[in-house]
Amino acid sequence: MAHLKLKSLSNLPKQFCRELQALFSDIDDTLTLAGKIPPYIIDALCELAASGVKVFLVTGRPAAFGVALENYFGFLSGVVTENGGALCADGVVEPLAKIGDVNRYQAALLSVYEKLCKRFGELPTSVGNEFRMTDFAIDRRGIDDERVAEIAAYAEELGAKSVFSSIQIHLFKHRMDKGKAVHVVCRRFGVDPKRIVTVGDSPNDEPLFKFDHSVGVANVLRYVDRMETKPAYVSNKPCATGSLELIREILRKRV
Repeated sequence: MAHLKLKSLSNLPKQFCRELQALFSDIDDTLTLAGKIPPYIIDALCELAASGVKVFLVTGRPAAFGVALENYFGFLSGVVTENGGALCADGVVEPLAKIGDVNRYQAALLSVYEKLCKRFGELPTSVGNEFRMTDFAIDRRGIDDERVAEIAAYAEELGAKSVFSSIQIHLFKHRMDKGKAVHVVCRRFGVDPKRIVTVGDSPNDEPLFKFDHSVGVANVLRYVDRMETKPAYVSNKPCATGSLELIREILRKRV
């Protein structure tokens, strides 16, 4: 099995942890448990930031969600939203994807969505779609992986790209992704991409797994054998408990 090649978090080099400049983490099913961010994760991220590590969130959620998160969580250096489509930092939302006229772009994605509904039946839209800038999201809860793959294939026939997570299917027509956005953020904040940790749990996090010290929380094992790019390390525990495991390992080795 491919996932047997993944290293445990105990293999994170101590010197790397000491020199770590930034952590980039997905949110849903990576920092959450049953859909909520538990207080212990907020405390752990605060402690990590206080140790000198910049903390960035990298999510498929709408740009407006990123603004709220950055505003309320003072330990954050920024939030990448819409799977790399936009960056929220210092109270400003900046599109990273080139989409041209926003209204025309959104209308094109809505047309794809409507055609998907004609083929597959009514597909529930995701919460916050009205606040999106660079993609359109379908709520995939209750839609199994096989049907998700069929939806993605038909969307491609219709001229749209798609990625999916454990909670959403994203439709878009730009060239950005989470990994490319991380490179943009690293340049912007003077961070060395060789001195970062990236964390995720699902196929839309594959671009995050291209970095040398990428981590999948244990629930990534559901998908990892079908991924072209796999995380370098995997936690013992899933979701937020796996991320807590990672943060504690980093903080222990930074001493």
